Amino acid sequence: QELHTDGGEMRRAREGQGRAIPSENTDANVERCSYCGAPISGAAFYRLPDGRKRCTACSRTMITSVEALERLFKDVVDNMELFFGVSLDTVLDVELIEERKLKRKLHSAIGDADDDSLILGCAVNEKKKYTVYIENGAPRISIIGTVAHELTQYMNWKQKEISHRYGKENVLDVYEGMAKWCEIQYLYHIGEKVAAEREELICSFRDDEYGRGFLKFAARYPLQKEPMTSLTTP
Repeated sequence: QELHTDGGEMRRAREGQGRAIPSENTDANVERCSYCGAPISGAAFYRLPDGRKRCTACSRTMITSVEALERLFKDVVDNMELFFGVSLDTVLDVELIEERKLKRKLHSAIGDADDDSLILGCAVNEKKKYTVYIENGAPRISIIGTVAHELTQYMNWKQKEISHRYGKENVLDVYEGMAKWCEIQYLYHIGEKVAAEREELICSFRDDEYGRGFLKFAARYPLQKEPMTSLTTP
């Protein structure tokens, strides 16, 4: 399914808000979409080979072509430069990849996916060339968040300086925490409030570098939850 570019991300976000499912509903007995968290029932979903479930709404926005991914990628780059006041010299490739191959890239075990820690993409430095790999068939909004996350990590990090200032044991908290903060703030900026709230809630309860790091950044740089508001950024 091709990504429609007329109207931009903010228009699509506004159109989707009426269909979004609030993240406050946490009934453990209700089956939910592994991507957006919406309740699913009966046959109104698709079960992936690794056990994840994708609702019909997410299925309608799947990104399955390189052309659609490249347009989405460019939109996110342009918006991040505008929102965060950065310059992203994105000399890197972006590729769609099947779920099993993506997990091999991450050296992860296949199967038993955790709904609260979906990994839909990664940036890999291979022979001094960066490539962002994105799972083929993931929904548009999930890919947007993933691209914002990976682009943050692609920035020119001074690892030795970070290690010296915060301690080697906190380097991952800084890297992943800032990437999560930018991902969630980006979603708020484009009006994807429900998706942003859900990811914020999940991160707030994670006891790993993503959760610990995000909470540290959010305490120092409070999230602005209205679209296109000015803010102080890391």
